[in-house]
Amino acid sequence: MAVEKVDAVAQKLESLSPGLSLKVGPGEWLIITPSSVTTKELSDKLGIGTTEVGSGILVRVENYWGHGPKSVWEWILAKTEVPFDATIT
Repeated sequence: MAVEKVDAVAQKLESLSPGLSLKVGPGEWLIITPSSVTTKELSDKLGIGTTEVGSGILVRVENYWGHGPKSVWEWILAKTEVPFDATIT
């Protein structure tokens, strides 16, 4: 996810899903949600497109591969191994 108003989105993420998002760059997060939550639903919950949050792009990822910090891979592994009962609904 990449967004325009970083602080506003950070506050929304913390209130909606504490511990279920990982900031990976300026205005960029990884977010774990159940597969039943669409990117449109998440966008609406975060306020993407409103004057409060501004523009943003969300992309669903089903699989991943790449090179990055070990902490990111550990976070993804830890979050994909837990049940989704505590995620954004």
